[in-house]
Amino acid sequence: MTKETLDGIVNKYVLYFAGTPQAYHSLTTQSPFGKELVFIDVFDYLKANFFDMLNQLDGISYGDKSLAMPKWVGLDCALLPSGFVGVGLPHNQCPDEFLQKFVLPPEYKGIVPLSEYCAIPTMQQGHWVGHTLASLVQGGGVGFFTKLLGFTVFPITHYTGVAQYTNPSLKVHTKFSPLTLKTAITPSHSEPLMTFVYEHAVDRDVLPQIFKNPAEQKEPKFYLDPEDKNMKIAFQCFIEQGFTVKILPPGHVKEDNKLFIPLSVDNPR
Repeated sequence: MTKETLDGIVNKYVLYFAGTPQAYHSLTTQSPFGKELVFIDVFDYLKANFFDMLNQLDGISYGDKSLAMPKWVGLDCALLPSGFVGVGLPHNQCPDEFLQKFVLPPEYKGIVPLSEYCAIPTMQQGHWVGHTLASLVQGGGVGFFTKLLGFTVFPITHYTGVAQYTNPSLKVHTKFSPLTLKTAITPSHSEPLMTFVYEHAVDRDVLPQIFKNPAEQKEPKFYLDPEDKNMKIAFQCFIEQGFTVKILPPGHVKEDNKLFIPLSVDNPR
């Protein structure tokens, strides 16, 4: 798929918000990019099939529906305290290549979610934590747009994310900002050696232009091999000593078909 424009994505897809009525009415806008969000109420029994697909989409993004988060996690930790935004298509307009990825009843005629994003508010005003990002539409900027949609409707001014070094979404995350690492190794995660925690500020004034003008690439000082445990331990030590370690755009680079992570390291201030 060729890269689409912002207007092209907005015009092509349904934009939805799935969550509670209270959260929907607390969004910064219900008409992002000039288009009304379709509200899908988590308390509406008749929307059960949509929420089943939303859960399946989480697993599909990892390669298998069985890898989806438990539905209770999606409810307790995401849909009730926050909500999901994303793009979708009416069932009768959705290509078979996407429909075939879901298990859904033949009588379903509603919206099919093709992407999803959720961030969760913390106890600090304006500080949110990323929960999930997924897109079935590859190569057209839809994943980037979906996270931008979330940043637009949620009142985020400071962001913390959790990601894996080899996850392709790293290219999306670094379009918003270089990622300042809080950890290079994360022992509290189920994949501690492959997981990092990052943060960055969110300048809401530049969000309307960020699709056309993502974060600029900078010259890295290091290239991290995601499989190099010792190098990650070294960067973890740098962080603990007060150095500022950042993952730079574009997040992933390849050399001789091998993946590397571009990094900068600045001395403690």
